[in-house]
Amino acid sequence: MKINEKEKLLLTVMAIVLVGVFYFMFLLPPVWEKAQDLKAAKIQMDKDILEAKEVIGQSDLVNEQYKELNARILSFCEKFFPKLEQERMILIIDQLLAESGLTGNEIVFNDAVNLGQEIYVPEKVADIKSLDDLPSQIVNIGYSGSFSSLLNFLGKVNNYSRKILVNKVNLINSSTKNNVSNLTGSVVLEFYAIPSFMKDTIAALTWEEDEDEIGVISDPFSGASLIDSVLGPSEIACDFVLTVKPITADLPTIVMGLDADISADSFVFADSPGVEDVELRLFMEDGKYLCSYKAGNESYPHNNSDKVEIPFATGNQRITMKIFSTPRTGEQDQSGANLSIYNETDLPLYVQIINDDELLPRVNIVEQTSNVIVE
Repeated sequence: MKINEKEKLLLTVMAIVLVGVFYFMFLLPPVWEKAQDLKAAKIQMDKDILEAKEVIGQSDLVNEQYKELNARILSFCEKFFPKLEQERMILIIDQLLAESGLTGNEIVFNDAVNLGQEIYVPEKVADIKSLDDLPSQIVNIGYSGSFSSLLNFLGKVNNYSRKILVNKVNLINSSTKNNVSNLTGSVVLEFYAIPSFMKDTIAALTWEEDEDEIGVISDPFSGASLIDSVLGPSEIACDFVLTVKPITADLPTIVMGLDADISADSFVFADSPGVEDVELRLFMEDGKYLCSYKAGNESYPHNNSDKVEIPFATGNQRITMKIFSTPRTGEQDQSGANLSIYNETDLPLYVQIINDDELLPRVNIVEQTSNVIVE
């Protein structure tokens, strides 16, 4: 049977149609379905990537807030004693007596309370609801000396860098010789401790644990105090404090504020792996000594119309600032501070840099006026 050209053409067209119908009915649907699945998977992956970026961004924000909260907590805790040690209390009392000119006759320690709270355990936080729940030690000090020496001693207790409460002042006897009053009596002091929440601290204070070093004092009332050599200069109050730390620390790399501000409202923060610009300005206006400072994108006072007076923590003849640095942890640790200090007052500003890295200091004073003294 012969097939002419027209029939061949029809058969060819029919075969193409059949192949097309077979493809669309049996081959195309699975491919189309797979393509739709891949498209849906791509949309979901794009959504997951966007959510991951948001989470990462939130993580950075949470980490920043976490570090700032740590700084605020520690600024409060650093005003209390981390633990109660009678040897340390004797040294502190010895210093305060010697500086005030008051003579100490005896020290009597009452039984300490709540010592189990000295070691920080998260589960114990709920048990601390008031001052009465903190570890505390009452110390009774027998004294003799002039009325002005007693007032001086009470003032130094009140101004001490860590909280010591005056519970009671007893006057047992008084006399007058050469127009100078001579008093005998006792002062009852209360020492409170707040447990350390972490190893990092604002003041970076480290107390020596060598019992032999403490034991060298034979007479705590001799007037020869070893406070400065044992506790170190970080126990002495200052007006301004600046800490500079690595990016891996639990605190921001830069924290600056008024040292006496336990609320940390005056603190400014910056947190980056590199070097941040920090500026302190001291000036006079209407006979008042004022200050302003900034670190990174934050500044204080927060409202430019506010006026912040210098605290004069060490007297009204000098202004003091302490900078607590940290040795670098390695080659990748590049955080630091470029500090500019402008003292436009008639008083000197004493700046003390503590524990900076010897090979590659974190703190670099890039600009300062002539009445800034770096110790």
